[in-house]
Amino acid sequence: MIYGPPDGVGRLTELRVADLSNPLLHLSRADIEQLKQLSRLRELNLEGHPLGHGFSIRDMTELRVLKLGNTSLVGLPAGLNELAGWSRLQVLDLQRNPFLGRASDVTGMSELRVLNLTQTGISQLPDGLGAENGPKGLEVLKLGENLLFDAPSLEGMSKLRELDLSSTDIDKFPEGITSEIPGTVLNLANNRIRSIPESVELRAGFNLTGNPITDPASLRRLIFARRQTGTDIWLGVESVDTSADLWLRHVPHAQTPEKLALWDRLNSFSESSLFSRIRNLSRTPEFFVERQLLERRVWAFLESFEKAGAVERSRLRDVARKETSPGKMLERLEEEIKALDPGRQNQPLHHLPKRPRLD
Repeated sequence: MIYGPPDGVGRLTELRVADLSNPLLHLSRADIEQLKQLSRLRELNLEGHPLGHGFSIRDMTELRVLKLGNTSLVGLPAGLNELAGWSRLQVLDLQRNPFLGRASDVTGMSELRVLNLTQTGISQLPDGLGAENGPKGLEVLKLGENLLFDAPSLEGMSKLRELDLSSTDIDKFPEGITSEIPGTVLNLANNRIRSIPESVELRAGFNLTGNPITDPASLRRLIFARRQTGTDIWLGVESVDTSADLWLRHVPHAQTPEKLALWDRLNSFSESSLFSRIRNLSRTPEFFVERQLLERRVWAFLESFEKAGAVERSRLRDVARKETSPGKMLERLEEEIKALDPGRQNQPLHHLPKRPRLD
C-alpha cells in the first residue's frame, strides 16, 4: 500500500496530469484537499478513491479529462458545469457512482468526446444531449445500468463509435441509427425491446441479448445476421427443461419412443457437457421461429453421434465445447459430421420440410 501522493504535491501548480487511479494508492482527505490547488490540471483521474460529499473541481479551469469512476460520489462534484472554459472538456467519466442521482448538464460541451455515466443512478438523460448546442462530436456514450426508460436521439452524432444503453429499461431502438452510426458498438442488452425496425441494419458489434424479441421477422433477421457476422447479436433465455421433451414438440407420436430411447442411451454423466450445450440451442432465434426444423437437426445430430466412433465423438465434443455461439455450434457439428461421412457431403443431416405446392 502506498500512502498518499508525494509531499508537497499541492505546490506543483504547473502540473498538467494527475493519474492517481493506482489501486495500491491510499488517499486521505488531506491528500484530496491538496489536489484542489492544482488549478492548471488538464487531466485528473481519481478512479477507485472514495470522495463522498463535497469534492470540488471549481478551480480546475483547464480540465480536459475528468475520471471519477467508482469514487462513492454523492451528487455531482462542486463546480461541474460552472467552470469558465468547461466547453473544452473532452472526457467525462463518472461511472459506478450509484448515488450520483443526477446527470451532468452537457450543454455547451462542444469538445466532449467521451461521456460515461454507467450505473450512476440517473433517471433522466443529461440536459443538452442531442441539442444543437450539445456535444455533437461524441465518440463514446455510455449510459447503461440506469433506469432511463427513454433512449437518446443519435441525430447529428456523426462521429459516435460506441453506444451503451444496456439495462436502461428502454422498449425501442434509439432514433438516428444508420449503417455507420454508431460505428463499432451498439449495446442494447437487457431491455424491453420486442422488435427490430426494418431501417436498422444488423451488424457486428450489436448486442441485443436479454430483450424479449418475439417478432418473427426480427428473429429471422437475427439468424441471417449471425450467419453474416459470425456473432450472436441476440440470444434468449435458456429453457429450464433438461429432458428430451424440449425437442419432441413436433416429433410424430409414432417416433417418440424411438427418440426417447436414443436420448436415454446417450444422456449419461460422460455426455452431460454435450447435452448442456444442446439445451443452449433453446436460446437461439431458430428455437422460436424454426423450432420444428431445429428439432429435426438436433435428433439428426444425436443419431449421427451415436453411430460415430470414439475418435469421431471426441472431435464432435471438442467442437461443442469450444464454440461459444449455440447456433454456430450446431452448424459446425453438422459440417463435421458431413466431413466424417463422405456420403452426406451434399445432403442435409435432417429431412427438409416439404415445400408447398403452387398451383
